[in-house]
Amino acid sequence: MYDVVKRVAELMITSQVESIRKKCSQILLQILLDFHLSEKRLQQHLDFFLANLRYEHSSGREAVLEMLHAIIMKFPASILDEQSQTIFVHLVVCLANDHDNKVCSMTGASIKLLIGRVSSRSLKSILEYSVSWYVGEKQHLWSAAAQGKLWTLFYR
Repeated sequence: MYDVVKRVAELMITSQVESIRKKCSQILLQILLDFHLSEKRLQQHLDFFLANLRYEHSSGREAVLEMLHAIIMKFPASILDEQSQTIFVHLVVCLANDHDNKVCSMTGASIKLLIGRVSSRSLKSILEYSVSWYVGEKQHLWSAAAQGKLWTLFYR
């Protein structure tokens, strides 16, 4: 079963046929929502999606962002809170580094949705962490593009 799920996840990203990507996404989301996956197995799926935010073709990155959007919308609040900081960091990195307008727009929409769905405790943690990027010793790691994009995202 797990090999089939893994193959469906790969096809969701790698297929150049939109209808196949969409169908794989629907199947995968149903599996994630309906089957009681272990914490480890769920983490593997999330890690797979987050890693593929860097997939070479924008169609694959878009498929991942659609899946993340659905996860943010439909997963229980407790799981979302547990994963929120990790998801947020990966989305911000995607926003800062991706040059495809549609991918950037979808990433921004996912960040906004995530911020709107997490608990106030998780939101505070995300905001404190993101502020630390700009005031900490590793400030040089974050590009001006990320700062500008985050600024427009939060202060529109």
